[in-house]
Amino acid sequence: MANGVHPHTAYHWFREGTLPVPAQRVSPRTILVSIEANSSPSVTGGLGLYARVFSHDQKADLERQLARLVAAKNRAKKALEAAAADD
Repeated sequence: MANGVHPHTAYHWFREGTLPVPAQRVSPRTILVSIEANSSPSVTGGLGLYARVFSHDQKADLERQLARLVAAKNRAKKALEAAAADD
């Protein structure tokens, strides 16, 4: 959970258009949220990345997901604040 909002709730808000911050879909499974729109200056400027696969056998898929997320972060020219991965 980030900021006390479960990812499923945030996705539901995004689909309904009620997410309280600007966001855009950048790929079929990735939504980029603009934290600058509604944050204090001390927390703006970075991104958090999260990747997940369903089984340990898919570790290679997890590595590819993380690589795609890092590439998107680099294109956005943002600092990496946090990264997490689950397998």
